[in-house]
Amino acid sequence: GWGADSRAATCASQVELIAALEQDAGFLRQCRLIDYSLLVGVHKKATESGKAAADYGRRAERSPGLHVIDGQRTIQYVSIADILTVYGIRKRFETFFLGTLWCDRDISCQPPVKYAERFLAFVSG
Repeated sequence: GWGADSRAATCASQVELIAALEQDAGFLRQCRLIDYSLLVGVHKKATESGKAAADYGRRAERSPGLHVIDGQRTIQYVSIADILTVYGIRKRFETFFLGTLWCDRDISCQPPVKYAERFLAFVSG
C-alpha cells in the first residue's frame, strides 16, 4: 500500500499509477537519463477543509508529471523527480570502475536500462 491510508490507492489507481510510472521511466530510459527518484507527498484531509483539499487535488491532477490519488482520508501526490543525469562517458566509467571495485554488487550508478528496471521493481514491489 501507499502510506497509512492504503485504501486510498485502489487497485485500479495502483495499476494506472504503475502504468504511468512505467511510461515515464521508459521515456527517461530512451533519453539515457538516470539519477531519478520517486517523490511521494501525502496530504491529510481535515473534515472542515475537505472541500478545499479536494479542489486542490483536482487542480494538481492537471499538473504534468504529477499523479494524484484521492483517498478517503488523504490525497497522495506521486511524481518522478531528481537530478536527471545523462548517462555519458563519465557515468560509464563510474559504472565500470565501481562495479569492478565492488564485485558487481548493485551500485547506484547503472546504465539507463538497468536503472529504469531497478526503479520500476522498487515502485511495483
